[in-house]
Amino acid sequence: MELKVFVGMFRYTDDGVIEHIVTTTRERVTQDLIAKMRYYLEWCGDSHILVPNNYQSLKEIGWEYGYYEVDIEQQVVLSEQHILKHLIRQSSRAEQ
Repeated sequence: MELKVFVGMFRYTDDGVIEHIVTTTRERVTQDLIAKMRYYLEWCGDSHILVPNNYQSLKEIGWEYGYYEVDIEQQVVLSEQHILKHLIRQSSRAEQ
C-alpha cells in the first residue's frame, strides 16, 4: 500500500533557507503555507501591501517582491524513510 503526501516548500529568498511542510491533503498544506506567507508579510511590516488570505495572491506577492517562493508537490511515500530521503534531497539541492 502506498501513501500519498503533499510536500509544501517555503524558501526565503534573501538567505535561501527552505522549510518543508508534509501533510496528507492538499488543502492542509495550502492552509499551512497561507499561514506562513501571511505571517511573513505581517512580520516584515510593508504597509503598502494588502495581505490577502488567498494562496495564489500570496504566492505572487512573495515572488513579485522577492520575499519568498512556495511550491507544493505530491509525493508517494513507500516508507517513513522514503519521505525523509526526499526532504533531505530537496534541501541539499536548494543549498547548491
